[in-house]
Amino acid sequence: LTSSKDVIVITISIIGKVPSGKFVSRRGARNGDFLFVTGILGASKLGLNNFDKKSKNYDFVKKRYLLPEPRINFGLKVRDYANSMIDISDGLIQDAGHLARLSNLELDLDFRNIPLTKIKHVSYKKILNAALYGGDDYELLFSSSPNNEKKLFQTANDLGLNLSKIGKFRKGAAGKIFYNSKEIKNESYMHF
Repeated sequence: LTSSKDVIVITISIIGKVPSGKFVSRRGARNGDFLFVTGILGASKLGLNNFDKKSKNYDFVKKRYLLPEPRINFGLKVRDYANSMIDISDGLIQDAGHLARLSNLELDLDFRNIPLTKIKHVSYKKILNAALYGGDDYELLFSSSPNNEKKLFQTANDLGLNLSKIGKFRKGAAGKIFYNSKEIKNESYMHF
C-alpha cells in the first residue's frame, strides 16, 4: 500500500490475449541460443539519477525515464523465432538471469556488444552500470537460435529499431552469468 500528500498516483493493469501457441515465456532458451536485446540500455536509470540537472545533456535520458517505448510491434513479429523473452524492467543482469535460470542454462555475456546510451561528461563505468543494473528500459531481451539471426536483424531494420547480439546460452549452472569467464553478480534492485 502507498499514499501521497503531494501527488496522485495512477496504476493501470492491461490484460490481453495471445493466439494459441504464440506465447513466448521466460523459460525456453536452448543451449547455443544467442541473447539479443532491442534499443539501448541504461538511459532510464541515468534519466532518473540526473532528473534534477538542468543541462541539455540529460534531456534524452530524462525523456526515456518518463516515456519508455515498449517494443510491442517487434515482439509480435519475432515471437515465432524467440525461444524465451522478457522486457528489461529490473536491469539487464537480473532479467537475463531470469531467462537463464528458468531455462536451466548459464549465460555468457559480451559487454562490448551491449548497446549503451551516450552522455557527455558521464563515465563509461556509470553508463555500463546503469545498463547492467538500472532497469526501467523496457527493451526486449530474448533468446533465439543462431539460424534466425539474419531474420531478426532484418525485422529490426524494417522497424527502424536497433538490435544487438549480446550473449550466448550454454549448459552449466542455471542462472549464472559470465563475462570473460568471470561470474557477474547481480547488483540490481531486489523487490523482496
